[in-house]
Amino acid sequence: MNLLDVLFEIGTQLASYFPYYVILVLIPMLIRLGLERLAGISPDIFAARVGSMPDLFPTLAYETAFKEFVLSSMYYPLLEEIMFRALPMLFCGEIGLIVGSFVWVLMHPAWQLSYLRGFPLSRKILFTATTAFYYACCAVFYGMMWVAGAGVAAILYHMIHNGWLTLVDMIKKVEVPTPWKKFKYVSKKPVEAPMPVITEREERGEAVESGLKFVKRRSPAEASETLITSFVRRREEVSPPPASEPSEPSMSFVKKRTSVPSRKEGENLEQSRFSFVKRATEG
Repeated sequence: MNLLDVLFEIGTQLASYFPYYVILVLIPMLIRLGLERLAGISPDIFAARVGSMPDLFPTLAYETAFKEFVLSSMYYPLLEEIMFRALPMLFCGEIGLIVGSFVWVLMHPAWQLSYLRGFPLSRKILFTATTAFYYACCAVFYGMMWVAGAGVAAILYHMIHNGWLTLVDMIKKVEVPTPWKKFKYVSKKPVEAPMPVITEREERGEAVESGLKFVKRRSPAEASETLITSFVRRREEVSPPPASEPSEPSMSFVKKRTSVPSRKEGENLEQSRFSFVKRATEG
């Protein structure tokens, strides 16, 4: 059997199992999403698994998107199909396939429940039931192909399924321009700081009342000059008034202490000093 015959056989298997894919994978997925939405669990809570820091960057970098797509749509499906179905079936037959698929089903809600921290217990239990139901249907779909000898088709279906789901998650954030995206990309030009907005009444130092008012935009230089002027004006208004000239009674004592004695008072003071000295020498 040459390569073309092998590819033709695999294509035939893919086409023949497509109705089962719709019944056992797509319809259970829609039922699961509907029940979880009714319970208030949105698929957006799992958006953190696409990219390392989805909340800090408006777009998903190309290298991160490429890595995530390869891991989710190629590496994980191949690893899961070999580990949980091919090897157990090879060593233990159909019983090993059932056991491996059972473990595969429980592994998905086991790690996905970490995104539901803070939710009520009833919603966590509902999420566990809906997730287990969906992946059990998927396990039946992939297992029936392994039993029928279409293991390669099972791996390809798993890759295709994870691939388009990963693309749906990343298409809104990937760093590739698309016409249907609503957000705008960050401009390469430096973003200038917004100019401060000062109203005419604030410029005059008046109180601004609530309600509609006209706003006048100014350049950064004019705005800084206006702010400095208003600050100086407010300091002048708040500063206390200059002290008035002291009245005559309050300064009379100082004038008396600092005033120069008159001529007559000087003679009397000198005479009193002479008499004191004279008495001291006589004694």
